[in-house]
Amino acid sequence: MRRDRDGLETDHPFAKALDRLVTEQVSPLIDAEMKLESKDKQASEQTRSDLLAASRIIGKALAEDLKELDDPTGLGGPDPLGTELDAIAIIPPRKTVLPGALTSFTVVHLTELAGELLATTADGDVAEIKSQPTVSRPSEIRPGYSVSTLRVTGGAEGQTEIKVATANHMAIATLTVADRFIPEADPPTKFRFAANRFTATQRKTRSISIIAPVDHNVSEVTVSCENSNVVVSPATALLKLNNSGWLEAQVTITSQLAPLETKLNANSGEATDQAKLLVVEPNDPAAFGLDIQLTAAAHRDRAQVTAEDPGIKIIIFGGNEVLKKHLGKHSEESGFEGESTPTTRALIAEIIADALASFMTERADERHHERFPDAAAVLSERRRYLNKYLLLAQVLTPTTSI
Repeated sequence: MRRDRDGLETDHPFAKALDRLVTEQVSPLIDAEMKLESKDKQASEQTRSDLLAASRIIGKALAEDLKELDDPTGLGGPDPLGTELDAIAIIPPRKTVLPGALTSFTVVHLTELAGELLATTADGDVAEIKSQPTVSRPSEIRPGYSVSTLRVTGGAEGQTEIKVATANHMAIATLTVADRFIPEADPPTKFRFAANRFTATQRKTRSISIIAPVDHNVSEVTVSCENSNVVVSPATALLKLNNSGWLEAQVTITSQLAPLETKLNANSGEATDQAKLLVVEPNDPAAFGLDIQLTAAAHRDRAQVTAEDPGIKIIIFGGNEVLKKHLGKHSEESGFEGESTPTTRALIAEIIADALASFMTERADERHHERFPDAAAVLSERRRYLNKYLLLAQVLTPTTSI
């Protein structure tokens, strides 16, 4: 084996054999053992509340950073198309999404081609075109060009080409669908909401999931909200077997009033559960929804970031060896014995900042690849994000030193 700037080369037969042994035999055993140890353990209500407060503070800055990166016209930054004028271009040229996630591409094209653009996908199982780039607006940085949006939903895992074409012109982007962000979830052990907190945007309808184990013997679910300004429709749903192998029901909610914080209640027979609901105004960066969760689930990574609609979720794996020794024992009443210590809180803040810095650096490289000609440029950008989010994450610590 030899080392280069990208790490260890594994073309040696011994390295390949060792990799197969670890991947196929050792890792599954370790993961299975760690999963047994961490099943159904949750952080305390106070820690979950503190993470919610931190997510609101950090989420506003994160939303602004993402908006700056995803600006389809490139205002305030380099022209994302460079200097060469193509008749049609798709931004970004490559993208990765989760199965079932809705994503969008920006299509920049000659204004005279408006109305002629047609988007197609090479593999309908991997991606589905949800909306064509038919509505255009003039580009603010390119005279004679217009900008439109193409929306795509990820399907089965794989890779496909997304094409936008007219009779004489064509542009191609690559979409990869991969469940690469989070490990497979454990089946629910009781009737409950899919999350303990949901964020909704004023006057926009969103879906809410309720899940239950397959042996839950009542199929009818009733969901209500403690605030009458939130409309739950339909209020009654049926639990059905989903692709993950457990029961799931969905309802939709809409609120005409914001901001407000209230609670959702779910009932199915004698089983009940409750979740928090935050409704924000459309122009509030919190509408973007940053969700930070501490779980005892084990994983090689300390945390993983999931980009999903309507926001971003950070899952901190308390079963990771780094955190496990700090969290200590768990009780149903108070959570983990060490979750509120200054050392643990500082470590959690650092993990959050590190996860977001990695996520944002990857997103920046994807959106504006020309800004990062070498590893030093990438490292500098990551350090900038790390310092910013580390400062914001200090809200979790009882002292100002991290």
